[in-house]
Amino acid sequence: TTCCTYQLNLQITISGNNFISDLHGTCQLSALISPIDADNPKIIWSVNDSNIATITQNGLVRAKTNGIVTAIASSQDGSGILSSKNIIINNQDSKTNEVNESIRIQIFPNPANDYIILSHNTKINEIHYTLFDIYGTETIKGILSKSASKIDINGLQSGIYFFKIEEFAPINYKIIKN
Repeated sequence: TTCCTYQLNLQITISGNNFISDLHGTCQLSALISPIDADNPKIIWSVNDSNIATITQNGLVRAKTNGIVTAIASSQDGSGILSSKNIIINNQDSKTNEVNESIRIQIFPNPANDYIILSHNTKINEIHYTLFDIYGTETIKGILSKSASKIDINGLQSGIYFFKIEEFAPINYKIIKN
């Protein structure tokens, strides 16, 4: 007797936004199983870190705190077929905004071509930063040690990036690379 049979060549494609920047904001994801005539086209949604965001079984992601969360769409048929999408979440901590009102950070030029300059008014000797693309993939990571530092972005493709600063709780900025 056969215990279980799985349809071969199933594929799941997730669509929807890659970021949430509104306080307690949401984004709607959808998943498509192909082929369209799959035996069991039902999806089970989950996230890798429910402290950052939650997701309903309808694919609605709700932000809880700043970070990057991975939304996972799994086939309900038990085949193990799944797909995932990283979602960048920022501007979620109202305390962070209050604490950081006295911190002045400027990133320019924006949009930029070959480099960006980070200028700040803090007395901190080292500022840790990471640059993510819109898919949540880390593209550049480093430490700035001066009050104004130049970061080379010449090797990046044109597009939207998120600049995350670790000190003072995460601060995120949107950067456009020409």
